[in-house]
Amino acid sequence: MQVILYKNTEDPRTVYKHPIEIATVSATPYYPIIITAPVFKLSIQQRYDEVNYCYVPEFHRFYFIDSVQLESGNAMILKCSCDVLNSFKTDISNLSCVCMRNEYDFNKYIQDDVPSTVKATITNYKLLESTPFEMPDNHANYYVLNTNGLVGD
Repeated sequence: MQVILYKNTEDPRTVYKHPIEIATVSATPYYPIIITAPVFKLSIQQRYDEVNYCYVPEFHRFYFIDSVQLESGNAMILKCSCDVLNSFKTDISNLSCVCMRNEYDFNKYIQDDVPSTVKATITNYKLLESTPFEMPDNHANYYVLNTNGLVGD
């Protein structure tokens, strides 16, 4: 079985990742094979300290490398976990669906009784020496109060 080793510097929550290929090596899986969290023993000629991501063509899946263990005799043990976003990116991109909750938008046709957990209130105070509009002369200081917040605060 072949395993393609990569260095991934992108956010793991990204669907389309662009990892840098480091090497293609022979691997022996540990049995029983758990396809979502496989363990591989690699026969290597050099150390691959920078690898953190791999692809197994036989499984058609990308994996995060959770841990690397070096053994004597030029062997390396990789414990992996499936990157479902990159492994199934074509299926995810072709989905047609309705999102029930979104932190940036609201759909009035979908019942949503759950209050938003995102809360932000910004209050600014600024003392002005003069105003851009006419004020009675008996006011010593002028203030402009600007408050921004979400609906329902």
